[in-house]
Amino acid sequence: MIFFYLILSFSLVNSSSVYLFFERTTIELSLSESIEIHSKLSSIQAQASSSLSIVYRLHGDTDQTFFLNTQTGELYLRKSLDYETQPIYKLTIEARAATATSIVAPCFTQLIIYIVNINDNPPDINLVIYPSVLYESDIIKYDLNSPLTHFATIYIKDLDESTENLTLTINNTDDFQVQLIRRMKTSLVYILSIRTHGQYLKQEDFYISMNTCDNDQPLLCTNRTYRFQFRSNEYLCNLSFNQKTYIIDIDEHLPNRSLIMKKMTNKFCENLTFSIDDNENFSMDFQTGDLYTLKRFNRLERSIYVIHLFINNLRKIKIIVRLLDQFGKIPFLFNKNLVMNVETFSTIQIFNSTFCRSQSMMENYFQLLSNCTIRSLTKPLPQGQYLFQIELFQHTNYRDTFLLELRNEQIYFLAFKQLQWFVIVSICLSMIGILGIILIIKYKRSRFNQVKYSLKQQQQKKKNVPFFSIEIIAIVHRG
Repeated sequence: MIFFYLILSFSLVNSSSVYLFFERTTIELSLSESIEIHSKLSSIQAQASSSLSIVYRLHGDTDQTFFLNTQTGELYLRKSLDYETQPIYKLTIEARAATATSIVAPCFTQLIIYIVNINDNPPDINLVIYPSVLYESDIIKYDLNSPLTHFATIYIKDLDESTENLTLTINNTDDFQVQLIRRMKTSLVYILSIRTHGQYLKQEDFYISMNTCDNDQPLLCTNRTYRFQFRSNEYLCNLSFNQKTYIIDIDEHLPNRSLIMKKMTNKFCENLTFSIDDNENFSMDFQTGDLYTLKRFNRLERSIYVIHLFINNLRKIKIIVRLLDQFGKIPFLFNKNLVMNVETFSTIQIFNSTFCRSQSMMENYFQLLSNCTIRSLTKPLPQGQYLFQIELFQHTNYRDTFLLELRNEQIYFLAFKQLQWFVIVSICLSMIGILGIILIIKYKRSRFNQVKYSLKQQQQKKKNVPFFSIEIIAIVHRG
């Protein structure tokens, strides 16, 4: 007993000299989004006694953007970084003894990686012409009685965080005017107008060149050129029946009753009424054509709405409303969720395109191919809901979510089959019963006809027998 106590005391004294810890509970790194793949980022090591062998693990890296050497604690970059997609990563590094029988407790440290933005996205120009002044595909109807006719909205977007240094210039300021009306975090909104000064525009075709620059380092600019033809307001309300399509991008957290499309008409358009075919999610002023939201939207449930606008119940215009996320990402999936049987699921194509950004591992059980097909990597798959982040390969600003729900539908399917067979058997028995009744009725009717016929024959015989007897007797008597 004394010997066992001495051994236990000796082991406790030795264990107290074994230690394992990180010098800092939080480690912060700042990385440029232009850093090359496979670059060494840092070496993170725990403090321990010289006799202790350590292994390291990385937690929280769901997209597998980084790689941690389990033996040395060296951190490497596995995928390219994008500030506009994810500006910060919060991970956890664990250090523990290499031997499973060690009594030394593991230690942890938080790793925060800040992505430093660089100017790598040129600004984008999007021109939206007002339907109320569009006569044909490239003919604009201007107001002859007004010095300015507003005919389009210009949206300038820059994904590199700030719009403070964005500029917009046009080549023709004698006939056109641009006016800044709204500045948002990643975009500027301008109104494009035509100058008339009470005179007809004599030039047949007008070319307007727009140039926008971010004035950052390096300098990135975008140029767009448009061609227009103009007619005076005598044609202002002549509506063509060619279907047009307009895209409206709104924030997913936009409040209820928000105005998202304004002034479909002006003072020269009279006796016009406007209506839409989606009155559950949007409302439209039937006199002015102003379009409002009717609820707060959830981008995970649905991110694209298609509205058809009717003018005097004749002209139809397609309006596509897209819900942008907090980073301004544009959705592209119409089918946002799907419920499938976990036993039979293998692959599913979620988008009819070949431009999806492939992912080797999704949710630890799936893989996304370049043709936008999700396939399973393991069998069997756990039941539950899986939310995927899908990106288009050649469109850096297009990102959407897809919800896949896997269920075990076998029990319901068997119940359905049993119910189906019950219905089929019931129908067959009913048909057999009806057929039996019909046969019985036919048999009884046939028997009735036979009895009736035999009775008629007997009555006929009774009537005819005395007559023949008299004749025979008479003949004998005469003879």
